Amino acid sequence: MNWLSLESLRRNQHLLLLLLPLSVLAIANALFEYSLEPSKGGLDCVRQLLPPGGVDPSKISAVREVGVRFLWLASSIALTVTSLAAIAVSWLNLCRCLPRGRCMFATLLALAIATGHLTYLSLVPTSLKCVNFDLTLAILRNSSRFSDAFLGQRIQPMAYLVVMLATVAAMLLVAAATSTVNLPAVPSDPNAPRAGVHMARLRNVLYIGSVMLITGIINMGAWMRWPAALFSSSEAAEISGMALGVTTYWGATFTLTTIAAYLPPAVYLRMKAVEDFRQANPDKTLAEQETWLKNHNLTISPGSQLVPIAAMIGPLIASPLGALLSHFLKELPE
Repeated sequence: MNWLSLESLRRNQHLLLLLLPLSVLAIANALFEYSLEPSKGGLDCVRQLLPPGGVDPSKISAVREVGVRFLWLASSIALTVTSLAAIAVSWLNLCRCLPRGRCMFATLLALAIATGHLTYLSLVPTSLKCVNFDLTLAILRNSSRFSDAFLGQRIQPMAYLVVMLATVAAMLLVAAATSTVNLPAVPSDPNAPRAGVHMARLRNVLYIGSVMLITGIINMGAWMRWPAALFSSSEAAEISGMALGVTTYWGATFTLTTIAAYLPPAVYLRMKAVEDFRQANPDKTLAEQETWLKNHNLTISPGSQLVPIAAMIGPLIASPLGALLSHFLKELPE
């Protein structure tokens, strides 16, 4: 039997669905091993900190550092998965909302903007790169806890790859959101508004984008708080305070960007839905119009937008949430 035939693939499509969760598990297992320095003997580096005679209080900071490292790693895995999901959802929405040629143009334009931004960050010593990346790497490198090879060949490429995926996903999400205003020229059915499907697609883009940005803020905070585990409480508090300030700034920025990407298309789609309704039902009252819009999820009043509003402010809330996730470090003895 030919296992590669189309009919065979259809019969075994339930087995193909196993690939995604198994891939996530495989990546997580590989990254777990990848995040520990081979020269330290893998997990033996943790065992060496806990001698048979009992825990050495002077080594607790080293144990704390390993825990914080894996918090950053966990957020990196979450951000990678959500970024890939966002890329898939965005591209699918672009293909559904735009003709093939315009879809390819919008995709290439989003990729070009993302590539240009990443290239600029890699070539120009910006404050963004210095504060968000270089500072953490410099502290880790100067701590003498890690070799240059480990930081340069494992940690740094891993951190950059996660950011690259998130940047590409963010640009595609914006392109997918704006593409929803491309409506069919003529409504096929007045009772099934042409804007309704596009509004649903816009909200899907909003929700997956919000999840990605929330994990991105948590990942940024975990990365910036990693060096705090190498210092005493007072010094760690200063590093954590800086991380909270920076992530709050970017959380607010991502929230405003999400609002800017979602609200104009939502208003436009509602306006087009109202036009279609008035043309098909010129004798209907405004109350009947609002009921019709509500029945088709085309209202944008604050009371009907609680879930989208929560999604838009999610990145801002993620900053203190990330601080709470790392708060357990303060409970460990010095």
